[in-house]
Amino acid sequence: MLVEKSSLKKWLIPVGLFLVLCIGGYYLWFATSQKEEAVQPAIIPSDLAPDIKDAKKIDKEELIKKMQSVVDDGYFNLQMDTELIFNSSNENGKIQIINPDQNKSIIAVDVFLDGEDDLLYESGSIYPGQYVNKGKLLKNLAKGEYQGYAKAKIYDLETKKEQTTSIVNLTVQVKN
Repeated sequence: MLVEKSSLKKWLIPVGLFLVLCIGGYYLWFATSQKEEAVQPAIIPSDLAPDIKDAKKIDKEELIKKMQSVVDDGYFNLQMDTELIFNSSNENGKIQIINPDQNKSIIAVDVFLDGEDDLLYESGSIYPGQYVNKGKLLKNLAKGEYQGYAKAKIYDLETKKEQTTSIVNLTVQVKN
């Protein structure tokens, strides 16, 4: 019987140790696999957006009107017809340039033909609330349609210093 007890002890310790390792391994696996499935926090009613109170649906026309009328500091609104029309190159022609009241800048527009450095038209200063609706070419052009560009220079209303320049592509048409 003495021999049987010692052989039982020899097997009992390794088997017990093996069971403890298996149970510990299972516990670690179970604990780490649960972290991957994050628990979603409960949504408390105060976290939801409030009910509509004073908000109204924006009227598309009203929005466009406001966007055109409001000009922030550092921005300008230039309204210009991109087709300049002249009956002949030595008569006044149709040139439409508007500097809206809301602008806080002076605008001056110079017109050039594509690929040329010669000045074709210059507006001079156009203050906020002013417009140009006719002008005369500085260069004689034959009858035809010409591609060109307008260089709109923007000046500070108080200091009169140039702030920026914007380029607008346009067409110059001479009818006779």
